[in-house]
Amino acid sequence: MYRRNVLFLLAMLLIVVTLSLPPVHAQSTSIHLVLGNPSGATTDVAQETNYLIERPQYALAYIRGDGIPRWVSWHLVASDVGPAPRCNCFTGDTSLPAGWNRVVTDDYTGSGYDRGHMTASEDRTATDADNAATFLMTNVIPQAPRANRGPWAGLESDSRGFAQAGNEVYIVSGPVGAIGTLANGTIRIPAATWKGVLILRVGNDDPNRITTATRVIAIRIPNNKDDLSVQQSDPWEQYRTTVDAIEAETGENLFSAVPPKVQRVIEARQDSGPQNLTLSLITGDVQSAGVGSTFALPLTVEVRTTGGQVVNDVAVTFASLGNTADALLATGDTQTTIVTGVDGRATSTALSVGTSGTYRVEASIAGVYTPVVFTLTNTAGVGFRVSLPLVAAP
Repeated sequence: MYRRNVLFLLAMLLIVVTLSLPPVHAQSTSIHLVLGNPSGATTDVAQETNYLIERPQYALAYIRGDGIPRWVSWHLVASDVGPAPRCNCFTGDTSLPAGWNRVVTDDYTGSGYDRGHMTASEDRTATDADNAATFLMTNVIPQAPRANRGPWAGLESDSRGFAQAGNEVYIVSGPVGAIGTLANGTIRIPAATWKGVLILRVGNDDPNRITTATRVIAIRIPNNKDDLSVQQSDPWEQYRTTVDAIEAETGENLFSAVPPKVQRVIEARQDSGPQNLTLSLITGDVQSAGVGSTFALPLTVEVRTTGGQVVNDVAVTFASLGNTADALLATGDTQTTIVTGVDGRATSTALSVGTSGTYRVEASIAGVYTPVVFTLTNTAGVGFRVSLPLVAAP
């Protein structure tokens, strides 16, 4: 027992030394920023409202005058969750630039607000050092207890569940607005907290793996400790919003490394949870036309329950994702949303384009995580041809 205690003390000493080291200043290769740096934060000390800190456990942008992060981003997989106990060791961040105020745990004492983690303590339990990193005060904001211990904690727990089910989870969270301060004006109390969660099957770190059917969860929770409209028993689903709404309110650009055409779909869509539906191609005609000429070819999908019943009033988004000139849809845009009719079908129209190439159109539904993929080919000297059914995503 004595030897074990000595080893634990030595380990904690190493953690303190490690966490006191300055953050990384080279160009980022952080897994936590694979899907983007929401505010373009840098390690330039002159950027007092957008100062980048990168650690093995997470990345964040810090606001000097507010004493809280602007956003915190982290990547979560099953191996991040392990046997390390909660250290409960809130610590001032000594890696901040010289002359900057270092928030300490006592600054929150008696405030009525929790020391609210952005990167969750339980998301970093593989080692003692990983857990201790989440207790640095640069990863902490004043959080209303009912929100922090209720719906916020609920999504934290479910996110770990997604990771343990064989997914990798990309998470960005942060504060917005202000309703007061702590510690003589040195710590801003946010009006609300927000979080974006993108869930992807474990694979490589290429943002191009993300499709229009990838699940994205966004929440926004009011943060006033006296606001009784937020209760600890509330499910996190009660606070769902869209990434677009969060971006409009905060000015940040979440998941900015995702291809813009895919972002446009997944960030506008409010999560509705998994749905037991199937999405399938419907056979269509073969048509051709000269390059640059216009024609209307229906792109039709059908929505059914797993029991085979057609489903109406389901919103299907069609999005043109070609890497060359876009194949426009009937609206004259590269994206359109069509609601299924009583036959369970939704139809968009593909128009020809002025250059040769192969074009990809994805049809997707919130909560159905495999899109249907149409491939359209426009060949010089031959014309524009579409044959259905074509390619279904694996």
